[in-house]
Amino acid sequence: MAVTTTLSNHYKYMLLTNAIDMDNDLFKVILMVDTFVFDPDSHATLADVTASQLATGNGYTQNTATLTKTAPVIEDDAQDLATIAWDDVQWTATGGIIGPFKSAII
Repeated sequence: MAVTTTLSNHYKYMLLTNAIDMDNDLFKVILMVDTFVFDPDSHATLADVTASQLATGNGYTQNTATLTKTAPVIEDDAQDLATIAWDDVQWTATGGIIGPFKSAII
């Protein structure tokens, strides 16, 4: 599956000021409703996107999916990028479908 990554300006700032520790901080993933449009200027924190998070129900619970890192951050000069790998997150639908959703935010 192709993954498109868009970083908020605040995330870039937090990285550059060492406020984020990719090795030791806790990362979570949330699902966004299908009408959500990410804005790298104004979507800086969880509070900025909470209103567009998929509602708890049918097997999805808001703010509970923790990511577990499976490898160190890797610099890839051949493709001009860096990567991080986490275990897959899975939600099991119960009582109905999960969604619709369009994107996820870490």
